[in-house]
Amino acid sequence: MIVIGADSLPAESWMKTGRWRFSRYKKEFTDTIGLSLSSGSDSALLLYLIAKSLSEYPTHDIHAIECWHAVDLSVTAYSSVERCNKIISAVNKMFPSISINLTTFDYQKRGNKEKAYYIKPAREKFYDEILERGPLLTGGTKQYDDDTLISLDMEILSDRTGGPAGKRPELMPFSDITKLIIANWYKRYNLMDIIFPYTVSCTRTGHGDMSMPCYECWWCKEKHHAFGLYDQMKDTSKKPELNNITFELSEKCNAACPLCVRTQPHNNSKPIEKVCAKRELLIEDIKHILPKHVMKTLDKISLCGNVGDPIAAKDCLQISEYITMHTNIRLIIETNGSMRNEKWWTSLGKAFAKSHPGSKVYFHIDGLEDTNHIYRVKTKWKRIMENAQAF
Repeated sequence: MIVIGADSLPAESWMKTGRWRFSRYKKEFTDTIGLSLSSGSDSALLLYLIAKSLSEYPTHDIHAIECWHAVDLSVTAYSSVERCNKIISAVNKMFPSISINLTTFDYQKRGNKEKAYYIKPAREKFYDEILERGPLLTGGTKQYDDDTLISLDMEILSDRTGGPAGKRPELMPFSDITKLIIANWYKRYNLMDIIFPYTVSCTRTGHGDMSMPCYECWWCKEKHHAFGLYDQMKDTSKKPELNNITFELSEKCNAACPLCVRTQPHNNSKPIEKVCAKRELLIEDIKHILPKHVMKTLDKISLCGNVGDPIAAKDCLQISEYITMHTNIRLIIETNGSMRNEKWWTSLGKAFAKSHPGSKVYFHIDGLEDTNHIYRVKTKWKRIMENAQAF
């Protein structure tokens, strides 16, 4: 058996020839190819490429691909196993002459929360079963005793490549290959709709969460640039921990507050009214910037303004309704509260009633009935109170 993993050694021969050179291995090692199938985008692509090579170049005695998948059944459902089966099924349909099998092993995580990736395979469920097939290494790790799992460095793995005496050969080709190359292969072989939807997000697997598909995950910056999963959003996602966003929906405002850049006579950068009064974000803009899979990663969205009042935006209500549909997000709106009618504010209140309990509308009031207008110039106290009551 030739053992293949997705993440340790470069694959110069693959990059140069476009296919595997199995002939350099001894014949007794080439009856079956063993693949560690994690259900991620890398190992799924590797399964496809191996099956494609075996189908197009049937010059060897290799007739089967034996996949194995390790999963901690104590903290996760069978979702990752199901994904593996769907990936295998998709590849089998394309290459029916190749036999592809899946064996699932249960492992137990050990160590503290800060070392979530230090896992100890359950001896009776995982490591012993692999040892029965031969002294294999899987995923770049080896268990030395009951309490230790040591990551193997490049030198140890390199010594095993080619199958030294008494050991089976091992290939791990995707170390020096970027996600851009992976994505290009997915696109070249038209796999974006065939295999990619079944791949699992790698960022949560260390905590046993196999539920999020790769295409819905927002944390891998490199992956999203490579696969083109976002366009306009990439400028706002330079940090994978992005969770709060502030929008200035409009540059319009009905007030004339004395400290606003619109009214300060000594402010040399005061915006020109004819320029700033006509620009605003529409509901189509917000949906494009924040599609549903991005909304799942956010904690808070604020609608306020340095120049305008968000309530002045034409689509403010529709935008608020779109945001409040996602109950994981706190929506914060800051306004002088003197625009729109009571019916509009009642509709906004209904949207907020269904939203995250931390969602709020802040009415910026700077005084009482007889003094608020001194600073909030051009606003009407009665209208503010009516709107607040309607909300």
